Amino acid sequence: MKIAIPTTNQTLDQHFGHAQEFSFFATEGENVTFINTLAAPPHQPGVLPKWLINEKVNIIIAGGIGGAAIDILNKQNITVITGAPAIDPMQLAQSYAKGELQSKDSVCTSHLGCESH
Repeated sequence: MKIAIPTTNQTLDQHFGHAQEFSFFATEGENVTFINTLAAPPHQPGVLPKWLINEKVNIIIAGGIGGAAIDILNKQNITVITGAPAIDPMQLAQSYAKGELQSKDSVCTSHLGCESH
């Protein structure tokens, strides 16, 4: 499985669309391996989901993310975990691999910002 986490300064960025980069991890069972970090493409509606689909991601761990992005990703069989805390992305990936990270209701309803952050 391949996990993508939106990050800024090596920490989960609470706003999916505004992250400076994405950190990528591979999981096999509970084992997690860091793959790389790539600069995020420009913030425009629909660009990030298409980019992540092209990166062959299976799971996205995010703080807040818009419903339209979730729909696009889910239609490509990509699982989206929302409401993750702003901590080290390796910790998040490890928590997910161990089954300890569950989605919380943290979907952005406004393109300008998320009230939950």
